Amino acid sequence: MPNKVFRFKQFSIMQEHCAMKVGTDGVLLGAWTKIPQSGNVLDVGTGTGLLALMVAQKNPLLTIDALEIDPQAALQANENVKHSPWATQVTVHQADFFNWSPKKLYDLIICNPPFLNQGPPARTTQRMLARSEKYFSINEFLSKAQSMLTPFGFLSLILPYEKFESTIINQNTKLSLSRLLKVKPTPQKNYNRALIELSLNIDVTPEVDELTIEMDSRHQYSREYIDLTRDFYLKF
Repeated sequence: MPNKVFRFKQFSIMQEHCAMKVGTDGVLLGAWTKIPQSGNVLDVGTGTGLLALMVAQKNPLLTIDALEIDPQAALQANENVKHSPWATQVTVHQADFFNWSPKKLYDLIICNPPFLNQGPPARTTQRMLARSEKYFSINEFLSKAQSMLTPFGFLSLILPYEKFESTIINQNTKLSLSRLLKVKPTPQKNYNRALIELSLNIDVTPEVDELTIEMDSRHQYSREYIDLTRDFYLKF
């Protein structure tokens, strides 16, 4: 049973009313994402508000819109923001991204999207919205997101590694791959996650790297993983 409160070094996340709790995917994405020096950020599907708060911690000068379609999760994200050091920097909106029409462009769009498309159905509609790509098309997301970026803005997201080529390399948009982190759970296992940065710069040469989370035993974390996440996790 996940804890009702997940405590980080500079903020805490209440999560009892959110279908998706704090997990490794979100922390990895927030820690890895390159943050603009100034401007506007959009967190799509904020859930608990984790990514919005991680971005705010990394740069308190940014203005952050955090979208969440589920009303209960949006309320919880708003409470987490209110009790954080960045309550005036982050605004939570209970809204559907595909109906979102902002009057500004964004220097960063960050998203930990739902990507399950098989297996048994989720127990609740709330969990289905948070986990299943049935209600959130990655291709439609990329198509709309590119129109919401500033000329030098970029998009950061995480996907299962096996979906990387089919959804990113073959996407029918103007976005180009600028950074890629291939993630393994342990040295003996295959890549299972891809952290992806896309930009409107068609001449960019992608920076490609890889990371292993745990070494030979459970909770024996790699030096690279510790270094990446140490600004956030209490245990590091």
